[in-house]
Amino acid sequence: MNHRNRLQIAALVGVLGLSWGCASEEPTAEAARFPVFRRDPVDRPVISSGTAGLPSLVADPCIVTDSEGYHLFYSASFCRKPDGTYSYSWDPSGSQACDPGQAFGTTGYAFSADRGLTWQFRKTPVVLRGEENWNNIDVETPFVSRVGDRLLLFYSAIGMIGDGSLTHRFQLGAATLDLHGRTIRGALMDDNALFTHHASPVIAADFSQPHGVNNAQEPSVVVRDGRLELFFTSLGLSQPDKDFDAPGQEVSISLRVAVLDQNLAVLEPPSPPLTSGWTSNIAEVRFLDGRYHLFATTTELDDHEDDQLVHAESEDGRHFTAPQTILRRRSGAVFDNWGLMAPTIAVEPESLVLFYTGWEMQEHSCQLAGASGRVGMAIESRPNEARCLYATLGRAVSTRP
Repeated sequence: MNHRNRLQIAALVGVLGLSWGCASEEPTAEAARFPVFRRDPVDRPVISSGTAGLPSLVADPCIVTDSEGYHLFYSASFCRKPDGTYSYSWDPSGSQACDPGQAFGTTGYAFSADRGLTWQFRKTPVVLRGEENWNNIDVETPFVSRVGDRLLLFYSAIGMIGDGSLTHRFQLGAATLDLHGRTIRGALMDDNALFTHHASPVIAADFSQPHGVNNAQEPSVVVRDGRLELFFTSLGLSQPDKDFDAPGQEVSISLRVAVLDQNLAVLEPPSPPLTSGWTSNIAEVRFLDGRYHLFATTTELDDHEDDQLVHAESEDGRHFTAPQTILRRRSGAVFDNWGLMAPTIAVEPESLVLFYTGWEMQEHSCQLAGASGRVGMAIESRPNEARCLYATLGRAVSTRP
C-alpha cells in the first residue's frame, strides 16, 4: 500500500557531498528468467529533486512514448505562490515565495528527446485537484493513455468523506485532454492546457462490504480491442466504514482489473484478486509481444524502506506467474539507498527502458534551509528520527525479450 497521503514537505539544511560507485545488487543473469536491468546512468538519477528549479519530488512515474520522445507524468507537490499560481519547485533560499501549507499533490509533466537522459519540465500542474468531495484533497499516481486524439489520465484521489477526510482512503478518478491535432508535447508545454476531471470515480471505494474494494489506488491501463483494461491496487478492510488505524482493523492487499469502454463506462466490474500468494503494489501492466507483463513494487516495510521492483507475466491478464526481482536498493551514498518503487516501462525495438522512483535517505533532519538547501520528506512512521528522504527518478535498461 502507498503510505503517502498528503505530501508533507520540509526543506533540508545543506546538501551533503555524495560519493558514488557502490557495487550493483541487481540479480545475476543466471538467476533471471527475464532480461536483467542495469542502471544507466549508475551514479545519479536522471531527475533529481528538492533544489530550486527541480521538482519537489519525483514519485509514481508514468512514461508515454511517441515519435517525438518520452513523456513523463509524475506525482509532485506544487507550492502556492503569493499570486495564487502553483509551481513544481521550491527555492529553499526564498521559502517565503511559496506557502507549503497550501500545497497539494497532483501530476507534473516533463519531456525528453534523448530516451530519458535529460528532461524539460512544465512548471505547473497538468491537472488540478478536483472539486468534488471524493477528489478535493490530493490526486497522485498518474497513468496516461492516448486514445485517438485524446489523452486519458487515471489517478488515485483522496477527498472528503462526510465532514472530514478518511486518511489513506483512495478512489480512482480519470481526467481527459483533447489534443485537437497537437502533439502531446505541444499541448502540455502550454501552461493553459489542463485535463478535465470526470465527475465521478471510475472505481469507487466500497464502504460497506468487508474485504471488498474498500480502497482503490495506483491505476494502470492496457488498451486492447477498443477496451480499457484498468488494473489497480485494491485494499480490503475488515471494518470498511472505519479508517486504517481503527482498533482491530485488518487490511488485505490485492491486484484487480476492471474493463471500461472509451467513454469510461464500466463493461466488467472489478475482478477477484489476480495474484495468489504474493502482493503487488504501485504496479504497471503492459501488453508486450503477445503477453501481459506486470512490473510492480513489493510491500516490505513502512515508508517504502527496502521496497524492490519485481516482474511477472500472464497470458490472459488474469493469472500471473510468481514475481521475480528485477532491481533492488543499494547501500551507501547513492540516490536509491532506501527503496525503489513505481516502475514504468518505455518499449524500444531492441530494449526496455525502465524508470522508477528511487528513494534516497540522508542522515540528517529535514528542516528549512538556505541557498544550499534541498527539500525533502521526513520518515512518516518515524518523524522524530534525524533522517530525510528524497524521491528522484532512476533509469535502467534491459534487452528486449
